Amino acid sequence: MATVFSNAPIVIDGKGHLLGRLASIIAKQALSGQRIVVVRCEEVNISGSFYRNKYKDVVDRLEEKRKVKAVAFYERKAAAAKLRSKATKEHASSFEKLTALGY
Repeated sequence: MATVFSNAPIVIDGKGHLLGRLASIIAKQALSGQRIVVVRCEEVNISGSFYRNKYKDVVDRLEEKRKVKAVAFYERKAAAAKLRSKATKEHASSFEKLTALGY
């Protein structure tokens, strides 16, 4: 790898890069004296067993909350559909009258 130095810093887009690989590239350039700026570093991908183990309990808790909320949402949705169909059956004659009037 040929090294070309400039006074302007190198700008690197961090989106989608793996953290460790990007860090090694930046370290090589920084050790040789090059100035570097990394943008969009909040979108850098982090992988590995340490990261997975560190956040496993957090992800598990969030997944449990999601399951509980999904069940509650489905129950509300089913109840609303049941009420809607009941209202449609009970007031079918009113709908015909309103349709005849142009509504």
